Amino acid sequence: MKLVVSVNHTEEIRPCLENGADEVVLAVRGHSFTALKKTNLCDLPDDERVGLLVNKLYFPAEMDSMHKLLDEIENRSFSSVYFADPAVAAYAWNKTLCRKLIYRPDTLVTSSNDAGWWMNRGIASVTVSPLLTLEEIRKITGHQKHLELIIHGYTLVSASRRKLVQAYLERNVDETDGLAIREESRDSHMPVYETEEGTLVYSDQVQQSFAYIREFAESRVDRLYIEGVFMDTEELLDTIRLYRTILEKDHPETELEEYKSKYKHRNLGEGYYGEKTIL
Repeated sequence: MKLVVSVNHTEEIRPCLENGADEVVLAVRGHSFTALKKTNLCDLPDDERVGLLVNKLYFPAEMDSMHKLLDEIENRSFSSVYFADPAVAAYAWNKTLCRKLIYRPDTLVTSSNDAGWWMNRGIASVTVSPLLTLEEIRKITGHQKHLELIIHGYTLVSASRRKLVQAYLERNVDETDGLAIREESRDSHMPVYETEEGTLVYSDQVQQSFAYIREFAESRVDRLYIEGVFMDTEELLDTIRLYRTILEKDHPETELEEYKSKYKHRNLGEGYYGEKTIL
């Protein structure tokens, strides 16, 4: 079982690995759809503990660019490549790169049949939707091996290829930071982020899995993923260390309470584990 974490900057790779992460994931500039900061492929180190987020949905005119990127990746030593567009898998199926692919379509994998179809294509793993209840997750992981669960962080709840923030503000917006929206029926705010690729809306609550992490680790899940979006380096390292402590220490109550107190402003919660969505 691997503890995986996404980061914003290459400078965070080594500290995360030294503090308990098994793999670090970075978003590739021009090929990812996320609020994470983007990094040029040429600036990433050749390291078998570094994964790539390549989850953009490509237009037909962008196929050559995607093919060129995958060819470059195949010749380097990255651990994994997250993708959302089936065109990525189609191009990689006859290559060794196929065994490093992880299907991450954000909210779409909601059953063992979804996960099983993709695993039967010979890829490394599939990320289960974070918008499921604990019971639904248990059903999927009980039927399918080698999956990945998102255990901590802001959950992506909506994505659009349209520039919704720009349309609302009636002016150009360049990679927004620090903006949020609020539903009329709620007091809390949901982070919203916009790039050239479109608009992303994240949950108002930071999902945590402190009570379930050991269960997940003892199941047939291969990867436990910490979403580092909107986290600075200190919080990222504290989060990695806490999950490692919970996994390895019988009574981590002190460390858990210290973390909750330090990050009480984060509105930590259990996400959708106990509450069904409309999926």
